[in-house]
Amino acid sequence: MANSFSHPLGEINFDKYKISDVKEVLDNYIELAKNNDQKIIDLKPTEVTYKNTVIAFCDATDEIDFLSGVVGHLASTLGGDWQQQDQIVSEQITKLYSDRGLNKKLYNQLSIAQKLAKTDPEKRLIDEIIRGYKRGGIDLPKDKKDRLKQIRTQISKLTTDFGQNAVKANDEAFLLVKSENELAGTDESDRQIWAEAAKNVGRTGFYIQFSAPNFDKIMTHCSVQKTRQAMHKISRMRAPQNEAIAKKILALRQELAEVLGYKNYIEYVLSERMAKNQKTATDFIKMLGDKYLPTMQKEAEQLGNFIKQNGGEELDITDVDGGSNFYYASKMYAKNIGLDIAELQEYFVMDNVLHGMFDCLQQLYGVRFKKNINVAKAQKDVEVYDIYNEGNEHIGRIWGDWYARQGKQAGAWQHTMYFADRDMGIKKPHLSAVCTNFTPPSKGKPSLLSLRDVETLWHEFGHAMHCSFSNTKLKAQNAYGTKWDFVEAPSQIMENWVWQKEVLDKIAKHYKTGKSLPKTVGQKLLQSRAFRVASIAAWTIGWSAIDLELHGSYNQSQSLSKFYRQTKQKYCPVTVPDYDNNICTFTHIFAGGYAAGYYGYKWAEVIEADLFSKFLAEGILNPKVGHEYRDKILARGDEVSPEVLIKDFLGRATTTDAILKRDGIK
Repeated sequence: MANSFSHPLGEINFDKYKISDVKEVLDNYIELAKNNDQKIIDLKPTEVTYKNTVIAFCDATDEIDFLSGVVGHLASTLGGDWQQQDQIVSEQITKLYSDRGLNKKLYNQLSIAQKLAKTDPEKRLIDEIIRGYKRGGIDLPKDKKDRLKQIRTQISKLTTDFGQNAVKANDEAFLLVKSENELAGTDESDRQIWAEAAKNVGRTGFYIQFSAPNFDKIMTHCSVQKTRQAMHKISRMRAPQNEAIAKKILALRQELAEVLGYKNYIEYVLSERMAKNQKTATDFIKMLGDKYLPTMQKEAEQLGNFIKQNGGEELDITDVDGGSNFYYASKMYAKNIGLDIAELQEYFVMDNVLHGMFDCLQQLYGVRFKKNINVAKAQKDVEVYDIYNEGNEHIGRIWGDWYARQGKQAGAWQHTMYFADRDMGIKKPHLSAVCTNFTPPSKGKPSLLSLRDVETLWHEFGHAMHCSFSNTKLKAQNAYGTKWDFVEAPSQIMENWVWQKEVLDKIAKHYKTGKSLPKTVGQKLLQSRAFRVASIAAWTIGWSAIDLELHGSYNQSQSLSKFYRQTKQKYCPVTVPDYDNNICTFTHIFAGGYAAGYYGYKWAEVIEADLFSKFLAEGILNPKVGHEYRDKILARGDEVSPEVLIKDFLGRATTTDAILKRDGIK
């Protein structure tokens, strides 16, 4: 019987994949990648061409990269045994890439081909590959190369363990509430679900499984501070075993950097980013802190006064932690705009928000979205959409996995599983998934989104559009080939449209009546974008500082959790409690691609605010500007540097003026 993964690249068969088939296909694809590399090595110097060496080198791992993408997606959305397979695949691929990155014979062939590059993109690609070999240790003695391989394998295993522990901790964490009075302010339908859940696990009262939606419901709507504090405590104490793993990861990263001749892991990582070095990144975060923290303190004072005026006590960590507007902040917000947060949420129906977004993207970029009910999917509630350009060419396919469930990784993300080759035009679509953890629809009630959920949906879809529009002649220079501190700009820019009247009128319709937001409420809502904006910014700035300090000044003799809390305190207006060990679920830097690079969120935000200023000036749904942005930014991937992309679109370099003006700081 054929292996369920053995099919042409560019296809995905979620209904057929079997866990039992992973090992066989993994072994086959590893061997295939090695054979592909060997063909390059076997070429005589006179036989070397750019295509049979550089392009062949980039294409050599296509199959194994595809397998990694699919298994990784299944592990993050289904959990269970797929997580074990993901770990095995991840470790094997890490070893493969480590070996080929230290293969002198392969490097020598690529060095010959470097002289054969003709176009600027070709030169950029091979120069980056050669530079990658050099910064990866190709010239090191054998003993150090062997140690590098060991380090990379260990890091791969530990980061996978960290991520899987975080997912398991989500599934194991719960809040058990005995009395309905302790859930005052929450929605009756939610209380019924929690009561039923308690019965299902043989408990009395209300069983609230930890998840992003449940956390937000308690923290935002429950009027009982004791319950909010209990939920917050649960959220900040998950996966304590990850502290030891995180320390090992940090130690190994530091050793890796030192073996490669760098001062620390930040200098190693940033040598290939827009920021270039540790000083630039730390100065950038310090500059933002200096701009935003005074306003954050004022916002905290205002919120503290509001709490006292409304029968509450002192400002508490549960009022300000998380970069969100929790119970009292939401009440203050509701007073400002004239509509309760829960009532506001009734206007953002998932389907309306999604299709309103499609309408805007169609107007801006000339694309067409078509729901595909015939494509295989891993879960029955997943939706699949095909994207066609003006010439009716199929440029992208996106699996939308919208709702929270057990086994699924927390948060929201976009994941590209296949980049099609565009060298000969559009023959196949790029394939990706957009995953969120929204509250699923229930009987008689659709999935309703908070305003932050709406931004999240548009943000992650921005990544998907970046990938779908990728149209580089060299596949290796696709959308995700761009510098990592630029890659968030095309997603973050999407959040701006949510705050425009033209768009709000499309997506905000009451789920019962179909009516738009009352005019005065809509006006106040749009004016409220800067509500506690500095406090929200401080959350990201704070995590950026934590990331940079962990990879720059952290000493292994120190308690990791204590170091984390001390750093966080600088960006928090109230005392950080001793139980806060949220570092143990910080998957972005310990199980994702943001190690020593979390600052990139704010770096990219500065860029996207500046890019969006052109839409504000010339029309937020102006097709001319939309097509320029599509062709000059999204389509070009890493053919040129981000600085060139930005200048081509704006006619100048980036400044911080737009973001400071938008946030009311300047």
